[in-house]
Amino acid sequence: MKCSESQDVNVFEEADDDDDVALSQQVSAADREQMIMNYIRGRSDLYEKVLTYEPLDLVVLKDDLKAASIRCGQQKLMDLLNAKCITFTNKNVGLLAKKHPREVEQEQEAQS
Repeated sequence: MKCSESQDVNVFEEADDDDDVALSQQVSAADREQMIMNYIRGRSDLYEKVLTYEPLDLVVLKDDLKAASIRCGQQKLMDLLNAKCITFTNKNVGLLAKKHPREVEQEQEAQS
């Protein structure tokens, strides 16, 4: 690669992601940010939480984004939410490896 050539690098990919994404499937950081914001606006339950300053559950949001084929590393997602002044909680992050986020959420609701 020549010094004058640039390579499109996906800054949202992190080592914690499961699969390697082909270069042709990678999108720029600005496009990824727009996709995430469109996803949040498109989900009335999430958007209502944003508008009322209720914290989004980071683990559940990341899982939902992944299910919607929007891949983003956890730290980059946290940085984006902070930059957009969107409150979130990451209380379930330590439990991610042990249980699925939906199971954790259901258990917490059952305890309430």
